Amino acid sequence: MNSGKANKAAIRLILWSVATLVGVFAVAWVGHHLGGFILAFPLILIGPWALFLIAVLYVFRDPDPIEPSDPTAIVSPAHGKVDVIENTVENDFMKGACKRISIRVPLLDVQVQNAPVAGTIAHFQHRPAMKENGVDSAENLLIGFDVVGRPGAKVAVRLVGGTWGRRVMPWVQANDVVSRSVRIGMMRPASRVDLYLPAAVKLHVNPGDEVAGGQSVVARFE
Repeated sequence: MNSGKANKAAIRLILWSVATLVGVFAVAWVGHHLGGFILAFPLILIGPWALFLIAVLYVFRDPDPIEPSDPTAIVSPAHGKVDVIENTVENDFMKGACKRISIRVPLLDVQVQNAPVAGTIAHFQHRPAMKENGVDSAENLLIGFDVVGRPGAKVAVRLVGGTWGRRVMPWVQANDVVSRSVRIGMMRPASRVDLYLPAAVKLHVNPGDEVAGGQSVVARFE
């Protein structure tokens, strides 16, 4: 599900950059014939553009996750490093006390996010970036799952966009039924992904652990 969407996003960026580069060369060509413009000047852009191309292809990579066979496993929703594990209260969807696992997503890591459990998307709340009291808040999207086969069990994922770019791209919507580990969205660039879990689950990660989205087991239902 949603395989290939990251590649399509990368291709759009690359085509945009090619169009820009062609435009610069066209202007340079006209300026050269009108006199006074150094035609070779735009050639210095080739090197930076090649680096941009490599960076886009690397950042927008989207490996297929290896889903664990254990039906009780909850997988990481993102690639990155666990930086916070805490007991907290989440009132938008979890409606009370829960566990939060926060995963920091490096700029050059995989930017695609995956479903931590199989379930129905029962909550879909998008908050755009805005400035409040002179402070910038990042764009974020909260996706809540009613877990398949576990009546009353809820799991939520919050995608938090970067301080620049701020582009959260969901690939699911409310009432979709998704399998565990499927791709649910992408951020350009990602910053952090928070996973909210029932208080009774057993955790299998610690702060500092590296995790792979849709693949690494971060917790299990008892």
